Amino acid sequence: MIQNRHPHPARRFGAVLSETVLSGAARAAALVLLLGALVLPSVAVQAQDRDMRSLIDQVGRLQQDLSDLQRHVYRGERPASGAAGSVPPAAPGAEGQALSNLHFRLTDLEARMAELNGRIEEASYATQRLNDRMEKLSSDIDFRLTRLEERMVSGEGAAVPAPQAPDKQGATTSRAPGGEAVDDRGPKTLGTLPQSATTGGAEANRPAQQQAALPANATPKEVYDQAFQTLVRQDFPTAEQQFKAFLDKNKNHELAGNAQYWLAETYYVRGQFEQAAVAFAHGFETYPKNAKAPDNLLKLGLSLSNLNRKQDACVAFSELTKQYPNAAQSVKRRAELERQKLKCP
Repeated sequence: MIQNRHPHPARRFGAVLSETVLSGAARAAALVLLLGALVLPSVAVQAQDRDMRSLIDQVGRLQQDLSDLQRHVYRGERPASGAAGSVPPAAPGAEGQALSNLHFRLTDLEARMAELNGRIEEASYATQRLNDRMEKLSSDIDFRLTRLEERMVSGEGAAVPAPQAPDKQGATTSRAPGGEAVDDRGPKTLGTLPQSATTGGAEANRPAQQQAALPANATPKEVYDQAFQTLVRQDFPTAEQQFKAFLDKNKNHELAGNAQYWLAETYYVRGQFEQAAVAFAHGFETYPKNAKAPDNLLKLGLSLSNLNRKQDACVAFSELTKQYPNAAQSVKRRAELERQKLKCP
Protein backbone atom coordinates (compact mmCIF):
# COMPACT_ATOMS: atom_id res chain seq x y z
CA MET A 1 0.00 0.00 0.00
CA ILE A 2 2.82 2.38 0.81
CA GLN A 3 4.40 1.69 -2.52
CA ASN A 4 1.12 2.47 -4.29
CA ARG A 5 0.86 5.88 -2.60
CA HIS A 6 4.51 6.76 -3.18
CA PRO A 7 5.65 5.57 -6.61
CA HIS A 8 9.27 4.95 -7.32
CA PRO A 9 11.12 8.35 -7.74
CA ALA A 10 12.37 7.43 -11.22
CA ARG A 11 8.83 6.63 -12.40
CA ARG A 12 7.43 9.80 -10.87
CA PHE A 13 10.12 11.88 -12.59
CA GLY A 14 9.44 10.02 -15.81
CA ALA A 15 5.74 10.79 -15.59
CA VAL A 16 6.37 14.53 -15.15
CA LEU A 17 8.75 14.64 -18.07
CA SER A 18 6.38 12.55 -20.18
CA GLU A 19 3.61 15.12 -19.69
CA THR A 20 6.00 17.89 -20.66
CA VAL A 21 7.14 15.97 -23.73
CA LEU A 22 3.57 15.17 -24.75
CA SER A 23 2.73 18.87 -24.49
CA GLY A 24 5.76 19.74 -26.59
CA ALA A 25 4.87 17.05 -29.14
CA ALA A 26 1.31 18.36 -29.36
CA ARG A 27 2.59 21.87 -29.99
CA ALA A 28 4.98 20.59 -32.61
CA ALA A 29 2.22 18.62 -34.33
CA ALA A 30 -0.03 21.70 -34.30
CA LEU A 31 2.73 23.78 -35.88
CA VAL A 32 3.19 21.13 -38.58
CA LEU A 33 -0.54 21.27 -39.41
CA LEU A 34 -0.45 25.08 -39.45
CA LEU A 35 2.50 25.15 -41.83
CA GLY A 36 0.85 22.56 -44.05
CA ALA A 37 -2.21 24.84 -44.42
CA LEU A 38 -0.17 27.82 -45.65
CA VAL A 39 -0.03 28.67 -49.32
CA LEU A 40 3.71 28.84 -49.97
CA PRO A 41 4.99 31.41 -52.45
CA SER A 42 6.39 29.83 -55.58
CA VAL A 43 9.84 31.40 -55.05
CA ALA A 44 10.43 29.34 -51.89
CA VAL A 45 8.27 26.25 -52.35
CA GLN A 46 10.95 23.66 -53.08
CA ALA A 47 13.38 24.64 -50.29
CA GLN A 48 10.59 24.97 -47.71
CA ASP A 49 9.12 21.64 -48.83
CA ARG A 50 12.38 19.89 -48.05
CA ASP A 51 12.59 21.59 -44.65
CA MET A 52 9.00 20.62 -43.85
CA ARG A 53 9.50 16.97 -44.79
CA SER A 54 12.65 16.82 -42.66
CA LEU A 55 10.88 18.36 -39.67
CA ILE A 56 7.86 16.08 -40.02
CA ASP A 57 10.13 13.03 -40.16
CA GLN A 58 11.91 14.18 -37.02
CA VAL A 59 8.59 14.67 -35.22
CA GLY A 60 7.55 11.15 -36.20
CA ARG A 61 10.76 9.64 -34.92
CA LEU A 62 10.54 11.58 -31.65
CA GLN A 63 6.95 10.44 -31.12
CA GLN A 64 8.06 6.83 -31.62
CA ASP A 65 10.89 7.35 -29.12
CA LEU A 66 8.41 8.81 -26.64
CA SER A 67 6.05 5.85 -27.05
CA ASP A 68 8.87 3.37 -26.49
CA LEU A 69 10.05 5.23 -23.41
CA GLN A 70 6.55 5.34 -21.97
CA ARG A 71 6.23 1.57 -22.23
CA HIS A 72 9.64 1.17 -20.67
CA VAL A 73 8.96 3.55 -17.76
CA TYR A 74 5.36 2.63 -16.89
CA ARG A 75 5.20 -1.06 -17.81
CA GLY A 76 8.78 -2.14 -17.47
CA GLU A 77 8.83 -3.18 -21.20
CA ARG A 78 11.92 -2.83 -23.30
CA PRO A 79 11.65 -1.14 -26.71
CA ALA A 80 11.57 -3.53 -29.66
CA SER A 81 15.11 -4.18 -30.78
CA GLY A 82 15.92 -2.96 -34.29
CA ALA A 83 12.84 -0.67 -34.47
CA ALA A 84 13.47 2.52 -36.39
CA GLY A 85 14.24 5.38 -34.02
CA SER A 86 13.90 3.16 -30.93
CA VAL A 87 15.85 3.95 -27.78
CA PRO A 88 18.47 1.30 -26.82
CA PRO A 89 18.07 -0.45 -23.47
CA ALA A 90 19.01 2.00 -20.77
CA ALA A 91 20.80 1.33 -17.54
CA PRO A 92 18.68 1.49 -14.37
CA GLY A 93 18.00 5.11 -13.43
CA ALA A 94 18.79 6.44 -16.96
CA GLU A 95 15.15 6.92 -18.02
CA GLY A 96 15.07 10.48 -16.67
CA GLN A 97 18.14 11.48 -18.68
CA ALA A 98 16.69 9.96 -21.86
CA LEU A 99 13.45 11.86 -21.42
CA SER A 100 15.39 15.06 -20.76
CA ASN A 101 17.30 14.60 -24.01
CA LEU A 102 14.06 13.96 -25.87
CA HIS A 103 12.47 17.09 -24.43
CA PHE A 104 15.49 19.11 -25.46
CA ARG A 105 15.26 17.78 -29.02
CA LEU A 106 11.56 18.67 -29.21
CA THR A 107 12.22 22.17 -27.92
CA ASP A 108 14.93 22.67 -30.52
CA LEU A 109 12.57 21.38 -33.19
CA GLU A 110 9.86 23.83 -32.16
CA ALA A 111 12.35 26.71 -32.43
CA ARG A 112 13.37 25.64 -35.91
CA MET A 113 9.74 25.36 -36.99
CA ALA A 114 8.99 28.82 -35.62
CA GLU A 115 11.91 30.20 -37.62
CA LEU A 116 10.69 28.47 -40.76
CA ASN A 117 7.20 29.88 -40.21
CA GLY A 118 8.68 33.37 -40.00
CA ARG A 119 10.53 32.87 -43.27
CA ILE A 120 7.31 31.72 -44.94
CA GLU A 121 5.44 34.81 -43.70
CA GLU A 122 8.20 37.09 -44.98
CA ALA A 123 8.11 35.42 -48.41
CA SER A 124 4.31 35.71 -48.51
CA TYR A 125 4.51 39.41 -47.68
CA ALA A 126 7.14 40.01 -50.37
CA THR A 127 5.02 38.16 -52.92
CA GLN A 128 1.94 40.22 -52.03
CA ARG A 129 3.90 43.45 -52.45
CA LEU A 130 5.11 42.28 -55.85
CA ASN A 131 1.52 41.43 -56.88
CA ASP A 132 0.37 44.90 -55.79
CA ARG A 133 3.11 46.55 -57.85
CA MET A 134 2.23 44.46 -60.90
CA GLU A 135 -1.45 45.42 -60.56
CA LYS A 136 -0.56 49.13 -60.39
CA LEU A 137 1.75 48.77 -63.39
CA SER A 138 -0.99 47.01 -65.36
CA SER A 139 -3.49 49.75 -64.52
CA ASP A 140 -1.02 52.45 -65.58
CA ILE A 141 -0.28 50.74 -68.91
CA ASP A 142 -4.00 50.24 -69.56
CA PHE A 143 -4.66 53.93 -68.85
CA ARG A 144 -1.90 55.05 -71.19
CA LEU A 145 -3.03 52.73 -73.99
CA THR A 146 -6.60 53.94 -73.61
CA ARG A 147 -5.51 57.58 -73.85
CA LEU A 148 -3.38 56.80 -76.91
CA GLU A 149 -6.25 54.96 -78.58
CA GLU A 150 -8.65 57.84 -77.91
CA ARG A 151 -6.17 60.30 -79.38
CA MET A 152 -5.78 58.16 -82.48
CA VAL A 153 -9.55 57.95 -82.94
CA SER A 154 -10.04 61.68 -82.48
CA GLY A 155 -7.09 62.51 -84.75
CA GLU A 156 -5.02 64.20 -82.04
CA GLY A 157 -1.30 63.78 -82.23
CA ALA A 158 -1.40 63.02 -85.96
CA ALA A 159 1.23 64.66 -88.07
CA VAL A 160 -0.08 67.92 -89.52
CA PRO A 161 1.33 68.46 -93.02
CA ALA A 162 2.05 71.83 -94.51
CA PRO A 163 -0.92 73.45 -96.27
CA GLN A 164 -1.36 72.18 -99.81
CA ALA A 165 -2.84 73.90 -102.78
CA PRO A 166 -6.43 72.84 -103.52
CA ASP A 167 -7.14 70.82 -106.63
CA LYS A 168 -9.49 71.87 -109.38
CA GLN A 169 -12.52 71.21 -107.19
CA GLY A 170 -11.14 73.13 -104.21
CA ALA A 171 -10.30 70.05 -102.16
CA THR A 172 -7.58 69.91 -99.54
CA THR A 173 -5.96 66.93 -97.93
CA SER A 174 -5.10 66.04 -94.36
CA ARG A 175 -3.81 62.93 -92.64
CA ALA A 176 -5.72 60.21 -90.81
CA PRO A 177 -4.38 58.62 -87.62
CA GLY A 178 -2.56 55.94 -89.60
CA GLY A 179 -0.70 58.63 -91.57
CA GLU A 180 -2.54 58.16 -94.87
CA ALA A 181 -3.90 61.08 -96.89
CA VAL A 182 -7.61 61.82 -96.52
CA ASP A 183 -9.75 63.82 -98.90
CA ASP A 184 -11.74 66.48 -97.05
CA ARG A 185 -14.23 67.23 -99.82
CA GLY A 186 -17.89 67.36 -98.88
CA PRO A 187 -19.90 65.55 -96.18
CA LYS A 188 -19.19 61.90 -95.44
CA THR A 189 -21.35 59.00 -94.30
CA LEU A 190 -20.99 58.28 -90.58
CA GLY A 191 -18.36 55.66 -89.85
CA THR A 192 -16.75 55.79 -93.29
CA LEU A 193 -13.62 57.35 -94.69
CA PRO A 194 -12.68 58.08 -98.29
CA GLN A 195 -11.30 55.23 -100.34
CA SER A 196 -7.73 56.44 -99.94
CA ALA A 197 -8.06 56.12 -96.16
CA THR A 198 -9.64 52.70 -96.12
CA THR A 199 -7.47 51.08 -98.78
CA GLY A 200 -4.24 52.98 -98.40
CA GLY A 201 -4.21 53.90 -102.08
CA ALA A 202 -2.51 51.84 -104.76
CA GLU A 203 0.06 50.51 -102.30
CA ALA A 204 -2.60 48.97 -100.07
CA ASN A 205 -4.53 47.62 -103.05
CA ARG A 206 -1.64 45.36 -103.93
CA PRO A 207 -1.74 41.85 -102.42
CA ALA A 208 -0.05 41.56 -99.05
CA GLN A 209 2.40 39.03 -100.55
CA GLN A 210 3.77 41.77 -102.83
CA GLN A 211 4.16 44.31 -100.05
CA ALA A 212 6.25 42.10 -97.78
CA ALA A 213 7.34 38.92 -99.45
CA LEU A 214 6.72 35.77 -97.48
CA PRO A 215 7.83 32.34 -98.66
CA ALA A 216 5.19 30.35 -100.50
CA ASN A 217 5.17 27.79 -97.72
CA ALA A 218 4.80 30.39 -94.93
CA THR A 219 2.97 29.03 -91.92
CA PRO A 220 -0.27 30.61 -90.63
CA LYS A 221 1.69 31.85 -87.62
CA GLU A 222 4.15 33.68 -89.87
CA VAL A 223 1.30 35.26 -91.85
CA TYR A 224 -0.38 36.35 -88.61
CA ASP A 225 2.86 37.78 -87.19
CA GLN A 226 3.42 39.80 -90.36
CA ALA A 227 -0.07 41.29 -90.13
CA PHE A 228 0.39 42.10 -86.46
CA GLN A 229 3.74 43.82 -87.08
CA THR A 230 2.07 45.89 -89.80
CA LEU A 231 -0.59 46.90 -87.27
CA VAL A 232 2.10 47.90 -84.76
CA ARG A 233 3.62 50.16 -87.42
CA GLN A 234 0.17 51.79 -87.68
CA ASP A 235 -0.19 50.89 -91.35
CA PHE A 236 -3.83 50.11 -90.75
CA PRO A 237 -5.05 49.64 -94.35
CA THR A 238 -2.29 47.11 -95.06
CA ALA A 239 -2.89 45.38 -91.75
CA GLU A 240 -6.58 45.14 -92.63
CA GLN A 241 -5.78 43.37 -95.91
CA GLN A 242 -3.30 41.02 -94.25
CA PHE A 243 -5.66 40.00 -91.45
CA LYS A 244 -8.41 39.40 -94.00
CA ALA A 245 -6.05 37.21 -96.03
CA PHE A 246 -5.17 35.25 -92.90
CA LEU A 247 -8.83 34.70 -91.97
CA ASP A 248 -9.80 33.66 -95.50
CA LYS A 249 -7.47 30.66 -95.26
CA ASN A 250 -7.34 30.02 -91.51
CA LYS A 251 -10.80 30.54 -90.04
CA ASN A 252 -10.36 27.61 -87.63
CA HIS A 253 -6.78 28.36 -86.63
CA GLU A 254 -6.05 29.00 -82.95
CA LEU A 255 -5.07 32.57 -83.85
CA ALA A 256 -8.22 33.25 -85.88
CA GLY A 257 -10.02 34.83 -82.91
CA ASN A 258 -7.13 37.22 -82.33
CA ALA A 259 -6.92 38.04 -86.02
CA GLN A 260 -10.64 38.89 -86.12
CA TYR A 261 -10.22 41.22 -83.13
CA TRP A 262 -7.27 43.05 -84.67
CA LEU A 263 -9.07 43.31 -88.00
CA ALA A 264 -11.92 45.08 -86.20
CA GLU A 265 -9.35 47.26 -84.45
CA THR A 266 -8.03 48.51 -87.80
CA TYR A 267 -11.51 49.94 -88.44
CA TYR A 268 -11.94 51.32 -84.92
CA VAL A 269 -8.73 53.36 -84.83
CA ARG A 270 -9.63 54.94 -88.18
CA GLY A 271 -13.06 56.01 -86.92
CA GLN A 272 -14.96 53.48 -89.05
CA PHE A 273 -17.25 52.59 -86.18
CA GLU A 274 -19.98 50.88 -88.22
CA GLN A 275 -17.49 48.45 -89.75
CA ALA A 276 -15.77 48.09 -86.40
CA ALA A 277 -19.05 47.22 -84.65
CA VAL A 278 -19.84 44.56 -87.23
CA ALA A 279 -16.34 43.08 -86.99
CA PHE A 280 -16.26 43.07 -83.18
CA ALA A 281 -19.72 41.48 -83.04
CA HIS A 282 -18.61 38.82 -85.52
CA GLY A 283 -15.54 38.10 -83.41
CA PHE A 284 -17.62 37.69 -80.27
CA GLU A 285 -20.21 35.43 -81.93
CA THR A 286 -17.72 33.29 -83.86
CA TYR A 287 -15.03 32.92 -81.20
CA PRO A 288 -16.85 33.24 -77.84
CA LYS A 289 -14.18 31.23 -75.99
CA ASN A 290 -11.21 33.09 -77.41
CA ALA A 291 -9.11 35.18 -75.04
CA LYS A 292 -10.17 38.28 -76.98
CA ALA A 293 -13.91 37.64 -76.55
CA PRO A 294 -14.28 40.07 -73.60
CA ASP A 295 -12.28 42.68 -75.53
CA ASN A 296 -14.60 42.19 -78.51
CA LEU A 297 -17.63 43.00 -76.35
CA LEU A 298 -15.91 46.01 -74.83
CA LYS A 299 -14.95 47.45 -78.21
CA LEU A 300 -18.38 46.61 -79.60
CA GLY A 301 -19.90 48.75 -76.86
CA LEU A 302 -17.43 51.57 -77.54
CA SER A 303 -18.15 51.45 -81.26
CA LEU A 304 -21.90 51.59 -80.66
CA SER A 305 -21.42 54.44 -78.22
CA ASN A 306 -19.52 56.39 -80.88
CA LEU A 307 -22.48 55.78 -83.21
CA ASN A 308 -24.81 57.28 -80.55
CA ARG A 309 -26.52 53.91 -80.08
CA LYS A 310 -26.27 54.21 -76.32
CA GLN A 311 -28.89 51.60 -75.43
CA ASP A 312 -27.16 48.96 -77.56
CA ALA A 313 -23.82 49.94 -76.07
CA CYS A 314 -25.20 49.43 -72.56
CA VAL A 315 -26.40 45.95 -73.56
CA ALA A 316 -22.89 45.07 -74.79
CA PHE A 317 -21.25 46.27 -71.55
CA SER A 318 -23.82 44.40 -69.45
CA GLU A 319 -23.28 41.23 -71.49
CA LEU A 320 -19.54 41.48 -70.89
CA THR A 321 -20.05 41.52 -67.12
CA LYS A 322 -22.47 38.59 -67.22
CA GLN A 323 -20.65 36.29 -69.59
CA TYR A 324 -17.06 37.04 -68.60
CA PRO A 325 -16.90 37.66 -64.85
CA ASN A 326 -13.26 36.58 -64.87
CA ALA A 327 -12.19 38.96 -67.62
CA ALA A 328 -9.09 41.09 -67.09
CA GLN A 329 -9.55 43.81 -64.50
CA SER A 330 -8.60 46.49 -67.02
CA VAL A 331 -11.39 45.36 -69.38
CA LYS A 332 -14.04 45.25 -66.63
CA ARG A 333 -12.89 48.59 -65.26
CA ARG A 334 -13.17 50.27 -68.67
CA ALA A 335 -16.61 48.76 -69.25
CA GLU A 336 -17.82 50.05 -65.88
CA LEU A 337 -16.49 53.55 -66.62
CA GLU A 338 -18.33 53.56 -69.94
CA ARG A 339 -21.53 52.36 -68.26
CA GLN A 340 -21.33 55.25 -65.83
CA LYS A 341 -20.60 57.70 -68.64
CA LEU A 342 -23.66 56.51 -70.59
CA LYS A 343 -25.75 56.28 -67.39
CA CYS A 344 -26.69 52.70 -68.19
CA PRO A 345 -29.40 51.17 -65.97
